[in-house]
Amino acid sequence: MKTLIRIFLIFIGLLVIVAGAGYFIVMRPSFQKKLVESQLPVGSSIQFVKVTPSRIELSELKLQLADGTTAKVKHLRSDFSPMAALFHDTIELRGLQVDGLVVQLPAAMAAPTSSRSESSVGTGAPAPMDGTREAIEHKEEVTSSPTDALYALGDLGILFDIDSVQLNGALIDAVRNRYTFDIGSDRMAPGAQTTVEAALKLESQEGLQGGLKEFTSQARLIFTQKQAGGFEQLHVESQTEGSDANGGSLVSISQSLDLMINGFEESGSFTASFNADLPHPEVFAPELLALQGLSLQGALKASAEGSALILETADFEALSRGEQVASVKLKQRLTLGAEQEIVGELMQINLINLPLAWLNPWLGRGLQLSGDPLSAQVTVSGESSGALQVKTLAPLQIGPLALYQNDQVLLQEISLRMTPVARVEADQSIHFDVGDLQLLDRYGVVLSGQVSASQGEGTGASQLAGMQAEVNLDLGLAELLRQPVFAGVGNLMAGQAHVLLDVDGTADYPAQIQVGITGLRARELPGSRQDYRFAVQLKETASGSYAVGSNFQAGSEQRPSTSLQLAGQVQPEQQPMPFKIQLTGPLVSQSDIDLLLAALQSPPATNSAVIDDPMPQDSAKSPADTSSVASSSGHPEPPLWADYNGEISVQIDELSLQSGHTIRDLRVKAEVSEALLRLSELAAAMQEGQLSGEGQVTYDANLDKAYAMRTSLSFKNVDPSMFSKQASGSFPVRGLFDGNFNVSGRGASLQQTIEDSEADLLVTGREGVLTAFELDDRSQLGLLGVGILGQSLKRPGITAMAQAVPYFKDMKFENFTLKLVRAQDKKVNIPELKFIGDNLRINGQGVIAASSLNEVLNQPLDLTLGLAAKGRLIEYLDTLQLLGPKIDEDGFRNWNKDIVIGGTLGAPNTSSLKDLLNNAARSAFSSSNSDQESTPATSSSGKGEAAIPPADGSAENLNAVPNEKKKSKEEKRRDDIEMGLDLLNSMFGSP
Repeated sequence: MKTLIRIFLIFIGLLVIVAGAGYFIVMRPSFQKKLVESQLPVGSSIQFVKVTPSRIELSELKLQLADGTTAKVKHLRSDFSPMAALFHDTIELRGLQVDGLVVQLPAAMAAPTSSRSESSVGTGAPAPMDGTREAIEHKEEVTSSPTDALYALGDLGILFDIDSVQLNGALIDAVRNRYTFDIGSDRMAPGAQTTVEAALKLESQEGLQGGLKEFTSQARLIFTQKQAGGFEQLHVESQTEGSDANGGSLVSISQSLDLMINGFEESGSFTASFNADLPHPEVFAPELLALQGLSLQGALKASAEGSALILETADFEALSRGEQVASVKLKQRLTLGAEQEIVGELMQINLINLPLAWLNPWLGRGLQLSGDPLSAQVTVSGESSGALQVKTLAPLQIGPLALYQNDQVLLQEISLRMTPVARVEADQSIHFDVGDLQLLDRYGVVLSGQVSASQGEGTGASQLAGMQAEVNLDLGLAELLRQPVFAGVGNLMAGQAHVLLDVDGTADYPAQIQVGITGLRARELPGSRQDYRFAVQLKETASGSYAVGSNFQAGSEQRPSTSLQLAGQVQPEQQPMPFKIQLTGPLVSQSDIDLLLAALQSPPATNSAVIDDPMPQDSAKSPADTSSVASSSGHPEPPLWADYNGEISVQIDELSLQSGHTIRDLRVKAEVSEALLRLSELAAAMQEGQLSGEGQVTYDANLDKAYAMRTSLSFKNVDPSMFSKQASGSFPVRGLFDGNFNVSGRGASLQQTIEDSEADLLVTGREGVLTAFELDDRSQLGLLGVGILGQSLKRPGITAMAQAVPYFKDMKFENFTLKLVRAQDKKVNIPELKFIGDNLRINGQGVIAASSLNEVLNQPLDLTLGLAAKGRLIEYLDTLQLLGPKIDEDGFRNWNKDIVIGGTLGAPNTSSLKDLLNNAARSAFSSSNSDQESTPATSSSGKGEAAIPPADGSAENLNAVPNEKKKSKEEKRRDDIEMGLDLLNSMFGSP
């Protein structure tokens, strides 16, 4: 037994020796330094550390974090008692002092939240399990009351016994701006009052945003700790000042807060006030530049009872350069977190000459307002039914104002008048009504009407469930389009529109809109006037698709001249988007459509600007450039219709043209998918003729030339005069024509496919009339005068010219043929142009220079025409010496000279034909009845002169005769000849 006791004593002794040795080693500063350094990040260091059971002290600590941030502590010391924390729930510190704390940020530093997130991911911390997540969510629900944190502050289970705190340091950001701070307090102990003072100062080497150079903030916290723990009262006050490099004030903010807490009874009260002078608020956000001279003042008094937070009083004021522009005042107590019956006026908001520029920071998208300041009185009141209402005490007028976007004016000299009312009902439904709405410009009312809407709890998945809205507006279209925002939109002279919008989430069609336009007139058609009506309804089906129905009418309601109906379905949630559209109508008038399009098209000034510069420089690429871009990536760009999959059908019973003719049974069917755009049917009946066509564009991404196009169009027994906008008799071409037009092509892009396409056109006509020019009353009188003149002068050439001209006015033909071919070289060849009439035959061929299709009208034209005459016309043209000597087997005599038509296809140059006829006319006048019919004219002096006008027909030479009081017979004949030349020149367009 004694031996066992000895062994136990020896073991105890050894244990004490080992513990003492271990304690001695652990307490040595060198060992503690090595232990701490081993736990520091790479690049960190510490010069001295000493930790004892009652004290900690370290110096020259340097931390180098992975993101480049460095933290330095020159000296830290404090006495503490672990026993008090373990057994008495007391944090006991003596003389806590931190000196020389400096934190320096790297040149590029991620946001703190992001850093913490990355750190968590880097350490591989596991995500919380479902049970843990549910516990966290349950805890958040329990502490969701705003008063819980307040009561917790007043009933802490831990006591603080700290004799003093001294902390100072600096923060240096990436641009070397230095922020210094100093925090100090006296003793903090149960039952004692403690004062904590803090100071923050910016010592920047360079001016910050908005020119902020100096920034200081002083704060004081005074609180009393209860004997049992927690705080029963707190007082916080602060003063913040900011200035620029010249000492000018940029910001000055003072605030105070007094808080009383009774955690046991779960009650409390607090008061707060602040005063902020922000002469340059752009220091905080550049978009607040318009709010210069801003001052804010406010005071608040509130109390807490259980879970309810009660606002006793609340006042807020905003001033601009010392003048009040806005105020908010609470008129009665407001309880948050508990039910309250609010009856009567709760809050009043006053706007007193509020500058419109103050609204600009919240508009976004580069929008800016300017104009007369805004004044209004807005009240928030409650009703016994539980509803809360917001309204203005008087009609609200905004403006006159101007709205800009990126310094471009959108609206100019516009005023808005309304009486808005908003209500929140007891069931949380929201109602809004603007009352009598008016939008005015400097000339009067542009828009007027009523707008109201409501949103409640609805059933079903429809986006319009629970929604109701009614819009009833009258607007002047011409007045509205005068605003700069609509520049280049529409070209109308007059028109009034009435708009009705009805949204009802419970209806079969929840959204319906009706538009009526009366007295629509376009500038290009000033003599036309028409009324239009348009209606659309929309609903969402159970399958998630949207069904739309539309009706369009023009003319009177009883007998409309145009009536169209559209029905369609679309499923926007699917890709590619399925759709189906069907357009039908018993009657459509071309005049109605032309007037509507003329009113909607851009004004001529805008069009001319576009024509002068049809393509921006960066997009002005040739078709070859486009094709190279499309195929450079190896994957052709999908077609524009790739995201759609559906079909379109059109059925028009009658299409009334302006010429008085009618197109019947117009049918169009099309199919759309990514791989195929197909026009499966195009058909129409026109008097005795018909029109038909089909076409398709296929797309295969696996091919280098992914696009292939094929189109054909044919017509038979079609009279082109039916497409005239005037009476058929005035159209230049009349007759029955047949034609075929075919286009095919392949390319890497759709544009390249069109540009590189090959095409051919063959048109044949019969039993028609081609009008080369019109003869008005003046021209017909001129021809009659020329004929009489030729007979009186006994000159058959003059008579022949007068009798030949009518043959070229209305040229009747038995057969007409025109053939055009566009080959791979992009030249448009005219291999055949044939005209065979009763008295005239034309054979021609030519070419149009190679070009893209959109420039074909502006490319050089080279067309050679060979003319031949027959019948009585031979006699007249032979007298004019225009025909060759031979007559062919068909009885035609060819002209002795071909006619070359130049210029462009859009503006052909027919000067060679005019020159030929003019020269013939001059020759007719200068030629005598026979080779010996030149009679000399005797002047009063007895000298003879030839009475033949010069070949050029110049009036100067004709008038170069002596001015006598009485003209001779030859001089009168010369004047008659001059008059005949002038008449013919006027007919052929010569000066």
